Amino acid sequence: MPKRILARLLVALAVASAAAALLPFLAFEAAKAGDEAVDVSGEWVSTYGPVTLLQTGLSITGSYVEGTAARPKPGVITSGKIDLATRTVVIVFHQDWNKTDGSATLTLSEDGTLLEGTAAESGQDGDWSGSWNLRRK
Repeated sequence: MPKRILARLLVALAVASAAAALLPFLAFEAAKAGDEAVDVSGEWVSTYGPVTLLQTGLSITGSYVEGTAARPKPGVITSGKIDLATRTVVIVFHQDWNKTDGSATLTLSEDGTLLEGTAAESGQDGDWSGSWNLRRK
């Protein structure tokens, strides 16, 4: 085999080997980029009033207001997580005005404009559960 062909084969083999070594890294970076595309941060209009969500990594916090402008009833989203594989958001919230704690499980639509699911709460006014839907503002 001529030296020139052998040299080209060795270079091709080295390039292929280097590319194969990079594949896990490139796959990880692509997955990371996809993860960053799922972000629920921002202003939402919900079944019961405005909601503000802040996503940091997979963690979610925020606030919301039930009621009317004349009689606002604020709540705090104390913790939450998003499962990127299922696009499911699970949050825990607290309403100081009626000493109520609750949680919600919501699914983010493929286009990222809707969060739909259920919530349940328990407090001084008793227990409640029902649907809670949010639309990105």
